[in-house]
Amino acid sequence: MAQIYLNPLSDPGFKILFRKKRNMVALLESILDRKIEDLEYIDTEALGVTIDETASRFDVAVRFKDGSNCVVEMQRACLHYFNYRSVFYASHLVQMQANREHDRQFDELKKCGEKPVWNYYFCPVYFVGILENGWGLTKATEGPLLEHYRLMEKSTGEDMKVEYNFLYLRLDRFEKEESECETLLDEFAYMLKNTFDEQKMPDSFRNEAIMNVYDDARLANLSPEIAHELIVSKNMTTENDWLVAIKEAKEDAAKIGFAEGKEKGFSEGKEKGFSEGKEEGFSEGKEEGFSEGKEEGFSEGKEEGFSEGIEQGIEQGIEQGAAAKARETAANFKAAGIPLDVIASCTGLPLEEVSAL
Repeated sequence: MAQIYLNPLSDPGFKILFRKKRNMVALLESILDRKIEDLEYIDTEALGVTIDETASRFDVAVRFKDGSNCVVEMQRACLHYFNYRSVFYASHLVQMQANREHDRQFDELKKCGEKPVWNYYFCPVYFVGILENGWGLTKATEGPLLEHYRLMEKSTGEDMKVEYNFLYLRLDRFEKEESECETLLDEFAYMLKNTFDEQKMPDSFRNEAIMNVYDDARLANLSPEIAHELIVSKNMTTENDWLVAIKEAKEDAAKIGFAEGKEKGFSEGKEKGFSEGKEEGFSEGKEEGFSEGKEEGFSEGKEEGFSEGIEQGIEQGIEQGAAAKARETAANFKAAGIPLDVIASCTGLPLEEVSAL
């Protein structure tokens, strides 16, 4: 079946759709729950202050008419410290505002010979993360579709009244069918998660904003220039993102393998130790032999059996868990459009196995 729509979760697909002002306004109004009169797109590369001195690349960054700034970041892989990354990216928006205020005052005060002074006030800052697979050390499958974090006093919950906002659209929690979508946010979540596999827009979607997005996502409606960009664009995620995703996938596989191996080893070791201890103790005597032999045999058998069982179980569990996680990671990377040889190199899987996923 022919592909009708671009993939809005891919890096080029997301940017093609939401670098159109009408689409971005509609998406952010549904997420931020505020009216947006107008917005302008701003430079998506902030000052290079990362560990390797390369630039921090935002997917999309905008400034509203009232001076508020917003970064919108599409994240497909589940990164352990995406919340830290959110704070890091949002800090750039505050710095940008400080620089703009400095430049504004400099032009006004240069004739008087005075120096610009910033009083540290900044307009609202929003970080919006659209997450396909959640974030954090564990995937919380239950919870709201839209998470909203901001600064507040811990014991009373009093708002600090600093507009420093972090919002996460959790596509991993969205399971509604098209007929169950009640709000524009529901329809956006459905569109982002399902458009790539659809042949037409759901009949129940009548909001003009979502209809515009579906229309813009049709491959047949793309200009030759944009279609060429979509074809030649590989994954534009920064190299550091993929290195982190691969590293954390391996760590997760090891943890899963260790836990499964330990559980299996403990169970088998306990069973073997009990059996051998009971048999040896019973053979030494029905009265004294049973009492002493059971205690000694059970203890020694349990210790030896547990040790051997857990060692073997952990080893087998880690290997099986790592292999399963590697295949899962390879499948996700393949869906994201990463070249097969790169996936094979990063996951350690044979190229033939990656191709068959």
